[in-house]
This record gives sequence, structure tokens and C-alpha cells, in this order.
Amino acid sequence: MKKVLLDARMVSEIPHGIAKYVEGIAQGFLQMKSELGFEPVFLLSEKGPILSKPWSEFSVVTASSPFLSPKEWVEIPKILDQEKIDLYHSTSLSALPFCPVPHVLTLHDLNHLHFGGLDKKIYYNTVLKKFARSARALMTVSEFSRTEIAEWLGMDAAKISVTYNSFDPPADADVKLLAGYGIQHEKFFFTLSGTKSHKNLGALLEAYSLYREQAGAGAMPLVMTAQTQSTPGVIGLGSVSDPILLQTLISQSRGFFFPSLYEGFGRPPVEAAIAGARLAVSDIPPHREGLSMLLPAQVRWVQPKDIADWARAFHDLSEGRVERVSGDISSKLLSAYSSLSLAREVVKAYQPL
Repeated sequence: MKKVLLDARMVSEIPHGIAKYVEGIAQGFLQMKSELGFEPVFLLSEKGPILSKPWSEFSVVTASSPFLSPKEWVEIPKILDQEKIDLYHSTSLSALPFCPVPHVLTLHDLNHLHFGGLDKKIYYNTVLKKFARSARALMTVSEFSRTEIAEWLGMDAAKISVTYNSFDPPADADVKLLAGYGIQHEKFFFTLSGTKSHKNLGALLEAYSLYREQAGAGAMPLVMTAQTQSTPGVIGLGSVSDPILLQTLISQSRGFFFPSLYEGFGRPPVEAAIAGARLAVSDIPPHREGLSMLLPAQVRWVQPKDIADWARAFHDLSEGRVERVSGDISSKLLSAYSSLSLAREVVKAYQPL
């Protein structure tokens, strides 16, 4: 049986977009294991966490070289040879100057070309571009990214397939967990926005300060997973790896905010929608695409750099002018973005194997 090596070194104890994408593929492969027709082998980092399902159901090999270091350019080809791999799937932006077997690539976005340093721009325009052009199949995670990547590579967008992210049903919330952070059910806002420049957290914090000044004693706190300089009314928790706590913060908040300037797909707003939250989201094409099933009353769209409108969004969600995403919409999102659908699209990209 032929073997496919999937690079899963981005998987860690802290959930993030690319890691969840790869985990979704593995979960889908597990559901269709009897019909795959090939053996998936997952490449994990030696320094990564000890993982259970779905990884325990498949063959796993480990790499010691740091992600995106020149050392992987030597180590990964050796692994491909030692494991007698027939096809290599790079699931992120990791690229090899020389790959001894046919390869496919999932390129999620061009974020580093827009917001990265000179080193990232050079890497994208040399090593990654060559690797993408020579891939037997090229995948991405949204129609927006497909168009953008096709223009960058100078190729027909029809040659790039869209393999949407997958989502699991949300964990059950536990309201008792909120007391440990000094917050109450429905009396706080929540954001998963990080501190990288394209996440636009600074604008959200500025808007929150404006809202807090306007709302006075009635202002609700803003809880976030990032830790930045102290802002009155803001509670910074740091990374949250507990899925129950995370789902509780999303679903039990007065509203979920996500102000990004740029995304390849934008997982957190879709996760929040599935959890039945009220949403205030930046009005960018990937968010419009991912949340296209929502009704107009279920999401507050905001131009990313409009501080005054973000402040008004805090008032709108606080005063109930945005509805929670309904259970039927949540179910439709879970059906559209399933791990089985993701896996089937990936398998199509592998053919012929």
C-alpha cells in the first residue's frame, strides 16, 4: 500500500488554525479509514505534546529540526526516503528546496507577504513559490485565498482546490469556571484576537476604551487571551488550552469580537457562531465567506480600522441589538465544515496516487 506523509509539526497543546486544520484531516481520515486506499503517516515534532486520538490510530514519525529552519530541508527528505513515502503533504508554509517524492501543498494564506518581515518575504518569493508551483496539487482554505494565491503564482485559480477548515461540536459550557476570573455570565465581552499586527487588537482596545468612557459604570469588561499592556476594564488571561473554559468564554459572553485586518479563512468567528455567540467581526472577505450562512441580525459587521464603529459595536452587543446565532445555523455550519468533507477533498487532491 502506498504511503502519504502529512506534516503535522504545527500541532501543539495550544490550539491554532493550522494545527486544527491538520487535526481535522486526521479525524476525517479516521472516519474513512477503510476506504482510503493508502496509509497516512503523520510527521510530528519531537518536542510536541503526547497526543491521543486521532494520532494514535495512525503511523507517526517525528522530526527534531525546528519548523521553517534550513535543517528541515535535510531531515525531511531523509525521513521520506527512510519511510518509503510515495507522496508528501506539506500542510502549512513549510517548503523544501528539494523534495525526492511528489508533493502537495496546503497554503493557507499570504499573510507573511503582507505583514511579515523581509526574511519572510524572501522565503515566500523564493523557496515557497518554487515549491508551490512544482506541487502536484495545491490547496487552500477559502475562495479569497485561492484568488490571491493564484494571482501571486501567476496561475489559473481553477488549479487550486479549496479545502475548508473543519469544526467539532462545541464542548459543554461550565458557567462555574467564570467565577475564578471575576466575571459573570452574559456580563463580559470576549476576544481571541492575538497581538500580531494583522490581528488589529490595538484598534479593538482603543475602541473598548472609548466604549468604556461612554458607558461609564455600566461598562462590561473585555476578556481576552492575549496579554498586553494594562488597559482599564480589560482582563488578559493568556493562552487558554482548556476546551471547556474556551467554549464557556465564547458562548457565555455578551459578545464575541474579532477585528482582524487579514485572514486566510478566520476560524474563531466561525467557532463562535457554532457556539451560538453574538458576533462583532471585521468586514473582510474571508469572514464574509466563512459566515455566509448567518442572518443579518446575527453578526455586526465593522470596518476594521473604524475605531468609533467598533465602540458602537460594543454598545450594540451590550444592549442586545445583535442576536445570538441560532441552533439551526450552528448545525448547518457543522455540516458544511465537517472533518469528513475536509478529508474527502484532500484525498481528491492526492489522486492519482
